[in-house]
Amino acid sequence: MGEQAKKIGDKLEGFGEKIYERFNWEELTRDQEIKCTKSSHRTEKGNPKKTHGIDLYHKCLDPYKNQYISIITECKNYKWEAINQKSIQTWFEQLEWTMECAQNAEELLEYNKNVMYIKTGYYLFMRMMGTMMILRLENT
Repeated sequence: MGEQAKKIGDKLEGFGEKIYERFNWEELTRDQEIKCTKSSHRTEKGNPKKTHGIDLYHKCLDPYKNQYISIITECKNYKWEAINQKSIQTWFEQLEWTMECAQNAEELLEYNKNVMYIKTGYYLFMRMMGTMMILRLENT
């Protein structure tokens, strides 16, 4: 099962890479783990989170502000039956937490030199039959 999950993850990352190349977004890193720096970020069991994972990390030019921003993309594979309001809320909360910690993450310092802020995150989902769904989180 782990091998299949890796194949699906690689496929989703490749899909994200192709989409973002068309937008002229620059990939900064992938499969990056960063330390959690917020005591309010908790696991499902209530323990403090230690890390956040980033599947894809890009930068692009915000044409309205003429500033570079970073975008975090998480790639997931779930059965449609597992996707409900609660799970989507949990995924977005986790993505928001990752964005918060990524803002000043030591692991991303070299990538964040010319980036003003991280306020956007995406989820790429894939179902076994190849159906894809993209969800966007804009943190204002």
